[in-house]
Amino acid sequence: MTAATSSPFLDVNRPTLGDSRKRSRSLQPPSFNASRIRSVSPQPISSNRGRSVSPQPLSYRKHQDSTKKIVDQILGIFLHSQRTGRDDNRTTEIILDTIKKFNCDAAKVLNWLSHNQNKLEYKTLLGYFYLHDIGTEIDTRKAYNLYLAAAKKDYPIAQYLLGECYASGLGTKTDEMMAFQWYQKAAEGGSSNGIVWSGYCYEFGKGVSKDSHKAFTNYKKAMKQGNVVGMHFLGDCYEKGTGVQKNIDQAIYYYSKAAELGYEGSRFVLNKLLKVTNSSSPSKAAGENSP
Repeated sequence: MTAATSSPFLDVNRPTLGDSRKRSRSLQPPSFNASRIRSVSPQPISSNRGRSVSPQPLSYRKHQDSTKKIVDQILGIFLHSQRTGRDDNRTTEIILDTIKKFNCDAAKVLNWLSHNQNKLEYKTLLGYFYLHDIGTEIDTRKAYNLYLAAAKKDYPIAQYLLGECYASGLGTKTDEMMAFQWYQKAAEGGSSNGIVWSGYCYEFGKGVSKDSHKAFTNYKKAMKQGNVVGMHFLGDCYEKGTGVQKNIDQAIYYYSKAAELGYEGSRFVLNKLLKVTNSSSPSKAAGENSP
């Protein structure tokens, strides 16, 4: 799904609906090896169904506890990325580096998540693994089903990611209206990504009637939560006069905030605007009273 061709934002600096989180499936991380996708052999079924089950050996429990510690650290990385709008390529790299740092195997982490879906966070993270070939081959349908299960239980991050599935046709048919509905639910639950992308839908009429003021309001709300994409889109609104009076100084200010946090699109636009305004720095162009 892409924005309308007449959109002023159809360039390398502005991600389109559903495309901003897609990874190239032809690329494999440098640390990729066969052990990441090796399936775990199933445990044989015991014939002693009527007998009491012996407690797991201490070594097994220690292994499970150590894996849980790794999983919880990965979960923290995942949740931070969802709050700040960090792109999936970078998030996946950090997750793989973390697994490598602990001398662990991604397939073991995947296996642990598969057997510990009691928390919605774990279920959603497992879906993320399936969508971004972490410890397994890509399976968009499994990712979609895991997101759907968690989204139905009102987990905002899963609702946002389910919206992404509908926006990009991942594991399901592309459906702009369903994408917007799940983005909106995520936004209502506090997901900063949900707020950003429901705003995008309002701006370009994707699954909902166009409303530039609502788009601007959403971007500003996401920016206040520290979402880097929201900062960039807010700068774009000020640059183009979308839902707000055009103000190049404010555009430079918000582009600079996003650029400082590593958003490459903002860096490109910021440099262009600084040349146009003949300003040597964002602070000089924006003034000292910027919010």
